[in-house]
Amino acid sequence: MILADTNPFHELFVTDSATDEEFVRYFSPFLVPHLPEMFQDGNVVLKGTQGSGKSMLLKLLTPGVRVAYARRSEELKKAGEEGVDFPVLEAYRSFIGAGVNLSKSGLLDIAQMLPPEPKDEDFQTFGALFSDFLNYWLLRDLLESLQYIADNHDVFGSLVNPIHFDQFAEAVRGQDCWFGYFTDCRTFAAFRERVAHRVLRYRSWNARNAPSLDEDILSTKTVIGEPLSRTVQCLKEAEAIGRNVPVFLRIDQMEELWHREGNQAKLTHLFRQTINRVLGSRDLRVSFRFGTRRYAWSGDLDMPGGRQIEESRDYILIDLDETLRRKEDRAGWLFEGFATDVFHHRVTIEPDAEPKRIAALPVTAQSFFGGSPTPHELVEKLIVTPPEDPQKLLKLDDYWSAQWRAYILKIYNKEISRKRPKTSPNYPVNPLDALLAVAWGLQTGGVRSGPSRRSVPPPTEFPPWTAWWEKERLMLAVMQLAVRHQQTLFWWGTEKVLALSASNITLFLSICREVWDQWRRRSLNDRGTITTSQGRAHDAPVPWKSQAVAIDNVSKTWHRNFARQPGRPGGDVRMRFVDELGAWLRHRLLADVAMSYPGGNGFSLRNSDRGNHEPLRRLLEEAVGWGDLYEVLHTTKLTKEKHRDPRKKCYLNPILSPHFQIPEAHTKEPLYEPVETILRLAVQARALLGDQRQLVFEAQRQP
Repeated sequence: MILADTNPFHELFVTDSATDEEFVRYFSPFLVPHLPEMFQDGNVVLKGTQGSGKSMLLKLLTPGVRVAYARRSEELKKAGEEGVDFPVLEAYRSFIGAGVNLSKSGLLDIAQMLPPEPKDEDFQTFGALFSDFLNYWLLRDLLESLQYIADNHDVFGSLVNPIHFDQFAEAVRGQDCWFGYFTDCRTFAAFRERVAHRVLRYRSWNARNAPSLDEDILSTKTVIGEPLSRTVQCLKEAEAIGRNVPVFLRIDQMEELWHREGNQAKLTHLFRQTINRVLGSRDLRVSFRFGTRRYAWSGDLDMPGGRQIEESRDYILIDLDETLRRKEDRAGWLFEGFATDVFHHRVTIEPDAEPKRIAALPVTAQSFFGGSPTPHELVEKLIVTPPEDPQKLLKLDDYWSAQWRAYILKIYNKEISRKRPKTSPNYPVNPLDALLAVAWGLQTGGVRSGPSRRSVPPPTEFPPWTAWWEKERLMLAVMQLAVRHQQTLFWWGTEKVLALSASNITLFLSICREVWDQWRRRSLNDRGTITTSQGRAHDAPVPWKSQAVAIDNVSKTWHRNFARQPGRPGGDVRMRFVDELGAWLRHRLLADVAMSYPGGNGFSLRNSDRGNHEPLRRLLEEAVGWGDLYEVLHTTKLTKEKHRDPRKKCYLNPILSPHFQIPEAHTKEPLYEPVETILRLAVQARALLGDQRQLVFEAQRQP
């Protein structure tokens, strides 16, 4: 159901704030089959930039969502419609989940209780209190989950056996990990009440409603993780749950441990070490699930004692950004299907109240946005009225021979064309092919100063270059034509929307929201029509101009948002660097009239380049962690470096491409730029710490 008077994309983070019932309607199950590790034994870290879908996936582990799916399915079947199934595979559904969100729980408020001038013993004491508080918070949620599952036997079946709950309480209360705290708790109800009371006392102290914690808490502090493992062990021994039932404990928004300053930052670093200890213990009785932004899971992996936790050995890492990012083989690109499914869920959501006007349309992302323009079509939109003098677009200097000039002008005037022309029949000229011919001539010696000093143009068979040569240079040629005609580059259509979304679902929803608003502002008569395969007329996709305006707005908004983010350095500092970088890349692309470097909207650095310049390494890692930039391994063609000193290539976040007016597509090789060039840009942006002139001087001395 499409509501002409509402915007289904208004709430970007709906899955974070939605009730369980709303979650069922909004959630896209597309990714679930591709992430089986989420529902298997073992510790899993779910990493991604803001808005990549981490919390959404972790919420599937809550029992309330499972019940909401069952109730929703019943409602649909009663209405004569097809039910909706819980998206986890049947073989993996027999689990028990509990957890905490570090941002919403207030658990980290304990750091605010640190004295203004703390001593070493204060850090140790508060670290122990945090471990105990986290243990009891997770324990409380686990006990509540057990009771909730028991109360919803019709959904969960025999997943838990409440008959043995009191037997479990009798077994667990005597475990030495509690230090006598549960001695008097002989029933499950009493055990739950005692746990909940302890959590409440911690919260009351954090809110400064109590001057201090009671002695019975201070004298019974627990060690991180062990009480939870003992609890699960006792549940299975008492047959309250099956021996093969996994227990998943979630800790979401781990980045909150990172957002502190001064002594609190030192303390939360200790908290992080404490949590890492849980992973490093490799306790198979409990499986942990962590949700974190990528900047908070880069190098802070040490445990008390010095050992670092290890990927694949202590935990499985799921990098959502990498999982969703498009590779060379488009067939394996998950984000396209994910975004399409999310769009479908949003536009088909049932309204809470009868709207003023409803259009019941089977609209998809593809039918709404329509197709993206080909480069030749884009040129025709940018240069509506070509200049009378082709020289304004082609910029031929005096070194071109008369034969080559005539050849290029014939292409421009459509006197030489392809067997299958790519320009519209009514468009009078062909500036894009003509400019490609200029670049081809500059590269192959078509000017007198060229490498072979030829003055004769290619044979009249057109084009003389290969399809791959052209494909890699098309958008660079469009960019140069737009600038020479004093026009702004535009983006629209499904392909471009997906590309600019950078495989981030929140970014995709941001574009959808702005484009939908632009569409709503147009009159009904101005929306046009599209025709389905059944021949029925429906509302048209958003006109390209409206999409272009919307996408430009989103690009500028995200640029501002990036600048407001925190970090070390902060977002304003990082965006000064990004601005310098964007301006430099744009200048390089425009100056490359021979189009020798069509991949010049990114750069490549050796690992040693970063290692030798610590301030620059931190700046780049921080920018990548917050999503300002993104980087991937660079399989360089330089064989001497390939294994000895690997490279990484770095690009602007694609959503910033409209802001900087550079192509978003990454073709060919990026710039193999000396590290001092990137350092100089960072210095110009005042984005590095320390003596910045000395940093550049040192960079210039590197071999």
